[in-house]
Amino acid sequence: MFCLEATTDGKFMIKPPDEVYALSRGTSGSYNVFAARLLGLNYADYLMYCRDIEKAILKGKKGYALPLWKTKTDAKNLLTELNKRWKIWKIKIEKEGLL
Repeated sequence: MFCLEATTDGKFMIKPPDEVYALSRGTSGSYNVFAARLLGLNYADYLMYCRDIEKAILKGKKGYALPLWKTKTDAKNLLTELNKRWKIWKIKIEKEGLL
């Protein structure tokens, strides 16, 4: 399940399920892209969605920018939707023996 993780400056980020790391099979990059893919978005559109619809603050100057939330409540709607989609996707990949 996706979960919220506190950052050092008191904000919250959405962390992908631990199973996602096992699926990587040697790829590199940001695992945060996984949330965008579950929503059917590219990462740039996901960031704009988080900022414009889900009350996120975008942070990052090098590499991948990250959406952060001031409170757990602000991130709750997106967290719920991601977990709903993750459950459906997880069933599919378990049937295919990928997880």
